[in-house]
Amino acid sequence: MIKSQRTETIVRQRYAVGAKERADKLCCPVDYESEYLKVIPQEVIERDYGCGDPSRYLREG
Repeated sequence: MIKSQRTETIVRQRYAVGAKERADKLCCPVDYESEYLKVIPQEVIERDYGCGDPSRYLREG
């Protein structure tokens, strides 16, 4: 396995754990405006690590 594939595997495994249970220091958290958080389900907020935009996964209803 080449180094880039090994690195990708390690990163994928680390984030897979974080998707199942809260993992401290997985990423750099950011603060969102409270008005935006009102429409995001608590389950999504609990899994958000501040890297990326979790709202892209939300569906109406």
